[in-house]
Amino acid sequence: MPDSPEKPVRLSTSAAGARLKPDDLDFEVRRLQRRVDRLVLASQAMWELLREHTELGDEDLTARIHEIHLRDGVSSEGQSRKTVICPECRRPSASKLATCLYCGADFPDAALFDTI
Repeated sequence: MPDSPEKPVRLSTSAAGARLKPDDLDFEVRRLQRRVDRLVLASQAMWELLREHTELGDEDLTARIHEIHLRDGVSSEGQSRKTVICPECRRPSASKLATCLYCGADFPDAALFDTI
């Protein structure tokens, strides 16, 4: 699914970039939302095809998502990253995240420079 031919607005982190018009930001948010919507649709289609043509079920997908989510248990420097338990849904999550992957709750103790 190719992206629309629209040119993305170049957002800047500099002070000069802070002068972007609200319409430019709205356009960029809408463009990104369209991309996310297409990715969600493609992911759903792929999962339905896999489920129909294999013995895999929703439990397998959920388990794999969880495994991949926690796969970064050790950083490239060899320092262990701990998992945190979400205060809302009680599921484990990678400590580098600022919010829970499952329910979106904020992690109050997330390290400022170690979040995505």
